[in-house]
Amino acid sequence: MNKKIYWHLPGFCFFRSLNLITIDLLKEFPEKFRDNYQVGSVYGTFPGAIWNGGRAVFGLIPKHEIENTLKLYNSEGIPVRFTWTNSLLEEKHL
Repeated sequence: MNKKIYWHLPGFCFFRSLNLITIDLLKEFPEKFRDNYQVGSVYGTFPGAIWNGGRAVFGLIPKHEIENTLKLYNSEGIPVRFTWTNSLLEEKHL
């Protein structure tokens, strides 16, 4: 039985370059990794998102950079998971 082992990489925005290098290395040199390892998703949030409450993510990011980041991961077949953790949000924020 070949069960897959999934990595879920953090910081899809801040670690974008590192995450994409890891994804490329897994594809280009699978023999350098243990069998059945695969990137299952990337997770995190964008700077300036009010929905993020668990970590301090400072700064702002232009809309086109958000779109480019999502397209980069999606073009690799990697799902992007947002971590929205701000328990102080009100209904008006939704």
